[in-house]
Amino acid sequence: MRFSAPLAWSLLGLAACDPLLGIQQLPHASPDGGGADVVDTGPPPNAACVACVQASCASEQSRCEGEPTCSALWRCLRLCNVDDPMCRKGCEDQSPAWVGSDAYVQLDRCRRKSCLASCFGTGGWLGAMDGRCGCADAACVPAGIDCLQSGLADASSIAGACDRDMACIAAHPNPDGYIACRNQIGANADPASLLDCARGAPCGDCPISTGELVCMPRPVGNGFQYAPDRLGSRTVKIEVRQLPVPAGQGADLAGAQGTACDPCLPCNPLGPTAAQTTTDNRVSLVVPTTNGSFSGCFKIEPPAARSGDFFTTYVFPGRPIDQDEDLIATDLVSTAGGYVDIFAAAAGTTADYATHGHVIGSVHDCIWRYVANAKITVDAPSPASDPYPTKVIYFFRSDLASDQSHTSADGTFAILNVPAGAHTITATLPDGTVVGTLAVEIPVGQMIDANLFPPSISQ
Repeated sequence: MRFSAPLAWSLLGLAACDPLLGIQQLPHASPDGGGADVVDTGPPPNAACVACVQASCASEQSRCEGEPTCSALWRCLRLCNVDDPMCRKGCEDQSPAWVGSDAYVQLDRCRRKSCLASCFGTGGWLGAMDGRCGCADAACVPAGIDCLQSGLADASSIAGACDRDMACIAAHPNPDGYIACRNQIGANADPASLLDCARGAPCGDCPISTGELVCMPRPVGNGFQYAPDRLGSRTVKIEVRQLPVPAGQGADLAGAQGTACDPCLPCNPLGPTAAQTTTDNRVSLVVPTTNGSFSGCFKIEPPAARSGDFFTTYVFPGRPIDQDEDLIATDLVSTAGGYVDIFAAAAGTTADYATHGHVIGSVHDCIWRYVANAKITVDAPSPASDPYPTKVIYFFRSDLASDQSHTSADGTFAILNVPAGAHTITATLPDGTVVGTLAVEIPVGQMIDANLFPPSISQ
């Protein structure tokens, strides 16, 4: 969900991450009976960082050392080397009350502003995510610095939200982990620029750019809690756009209708139908669950006054939804002007609406980045000899590029003329690695929006 108040982060839940991070209790200074500090044996402090803080953040350091929470955290953090976000995360996880310590917030802000090079470096998250991706950190230094200094321009916010979000994601490379980190740290943390840079960086065998990043298994038991406490329902916000966007008109469809369905065809509605609002261009659905998880689909219909202008779209999320989220976006495709027929003609076929349905979709990796150049196949297609053969096309939201059976640079694709019924869509990289699978049901004469994730997540 979205957070409008950065100071309202629910970071206390991040303390549960420690066992998964493999971070042991870090050495720290502790008071002896006489009040003097006694330093435990361990690695020496980051001398350059300590010197910079003493020179550039003296008043903030003095105030910090007079407050127990801040003082303990600073003793831990001064042991962290540059480009080691997991060390910083470990320190903050050990002192989760830091979010309420203004002394620490101000010291952290000063360190990020005046001592960035000596205390933080330029990155380190991508190498922590996968050891082969350290070169992506080096290739994305400007984006890394922006991430480390996120929030500095807003004096009322806690700085470094992107930094903390990236460290959380590095510890939990999993679609649910990505959402959990976003929910706990806040949507304002948005690490998209850094992750997009990493995706495009030439970096040897780094799997972030190819979509082959190995997903951490969905945890159970006492690990990171993806579905904490409340099991009765999940709130899912879906942005609904129109495709194409007519000249001179807005891209939103105020009044579009959304319904959670399980099973999908025919739609068995779970909870009430909701209408898209005009304030955030989203349909907000409260989905009842029996075990805290939803594995169905979403039926999106155009506003009643425009029911003949767009196809109904069934959105398949591609994975169980275990928590509140607002990352799903979909398109209602126009029926006007033969839009789908134009696509079909460009692909050398004719669109059928009597016995076939059609697909728009995206391929995602473990951390919600799109996967480009993945070959898309669907089982049991209509053969080339059929009057309406199934065709996969290279599809951008803004345009149809060509008749090619792989995803665009944005990870998107479309499939025309899929026979109605149950099918499996598969995304495969040129080296044969399967990076996405999805079981779907194709409705006659309508659209589905297929979101493919790695097989370990989608099944």
